[in-house]
Amino acid sequence: MKSMDMPRLVRWIPPSVSSIKINVDGSCNGSNGLCGAGGLLCDCEGHWITGFSANVGKIGVIATELYAIRRGLMICAELGYSSVWCESDSKEAIRLCLLPSIPQHHHFAVIIADIHHLLRQSWNCHLSHVLREGNSCADLLAKSCVNQVDILKLWQTPPAFMSSALLVDALVVTFLT
Repeated sequence: MKSMDMPRLVRWIPPSVSSIKINVDGSCNGSNGLCGAGGLLCDCEGHWITGFSANVGKIGVIATELYAIRRGLMICAELGYSSVWCESDSKEAIRLCLLPSIPQHHHFAVIIADIHHLLRQSWNCHLSHVLREGNSCADLLAKSCVNQVDILKLWQTPPAFMSSALLVDALVVTFLT
């Protein structure tokens, strides 16, 4: 840590009572280039609603992060939620999603246009950045699927490997970074 950097307290922040929260993440394996995306929906008490993990092939880290945001928003829309808070630990993906317009020939124009379309639906949807430590459950889902056979797996119940991380979030444990 640089001497001028102030330590920060980081934790998973629950959504308001009338909202749900989706945390999403992308992960790329440095040794083989395979990428995975994951995300989970939780209520205001940190209870699991649903989750997803997807093996997205070798598409690169930003495309994987954007895929995770799009897939998460699609699930929220399909389930009919009217108030959604979506968090990602990718500042660049969030920045791209919040651009008022995207050049037609931008490398990620199609997926960003899909996200813009989802954001314009008749719901209250907020995108924001979260530090990695506040996004650990989505990170676990993203890393778990890099080598999975299923292209997309929907989790109606949390996988066993997530129990400790979900408990940390539900108890609102704070980390010093």
